[in-house]
Amino acid sequence: MSLVRFEPLRDMRSLRSSIDRMFEDFLSPYSTLSSQNSLVALDMYEDGDNLIIEANLAGFKEEDVNIEVHGNSLRLTGEIKPQQAQQNPQKNYYLRERQYGRFERIVPLPYRVESDQARAVFENGTLKITLPRSEETKAKKIQILKGSGEKQALNS
Repeated sequence: MSLVRFEPLRDMRSLRSSIDRMFEDFLSPYSTLSSQNSLVALDMYEDGDNLIIEANLAGFKEEDVNIEVHGNSLRLTGEIKPQQAQQNPQKNYYLRERQYGRFERIVPLPYRVESDQARAVFENGTLKITLPRSEETKAKKIQILKGSGEKQALNS
């Protein structure tokens, strides 16, 4: 007779894993982008006096994407709508990875921007947003006066 080590936690982990897989399989056809905002990858960088945000939005139509600036944050929302053929209940899917639904990304901006001068271009599945830096946040040269009150420019 051989001895088998009893590991109650192993059985619990196995049960939990099975339940997780069951829920993933059940819910996957109904999943939406709103629960996985990381699917919309962003890059943000500065180019001169402009803040540039580029977003990968493959599968989106430009009329289904909205951009808003609220103070020091940018709100990007959109929706991928399933095509009618993909909603056909007669189809028997073997693999279904593409997701449909709404998403929302709120991105904090590093400084104030001139939202009324913002531009957005949607091309080849990439959205490029150009936000000019606000005049109040640009560096300004300050003149230093000599002790007698004469102006002397500070060279930097």
